[in-house]
Amino acid sequence: MPYGHTVDLLIEKINTVAPINVEEYDGTNEWFLLESDELSDHDLYQALRLKWFSLLGPNYGRFALLYCVQRPDPGVWLHSFVASDNPSQFAPGCFQVASWK
Repeated sequence: MPYGHTVDLLIEKINTVAPINVEEYDGTNEWFLLESDELSDHDLYQALRLKWFSLLGPNYGRFALLYCVQRPDPGVWLHSFVASDNPSQFAPGCFQVASWK
């Protein structure tokens, strides 16, 4: 995984909760779509949300987990503040949104 040490470590930890496939969104290492062959998006989000604090440890303030329910870009998204141009736009933690619109 070529995303940087902190992101790679978090993805490894997420894989211990649920095996995932990761798609980096736009080449900035800021947004990652997480998909599971075994769990629905809703179930993946719930599983990760329940363990979020233990997965992140001292890196809690560096990431957000977002579950977007509807189009245009539904799914479970990992947001890295480390790569963000505007980290104040999102808060650390776990959030469910209806859509990005």
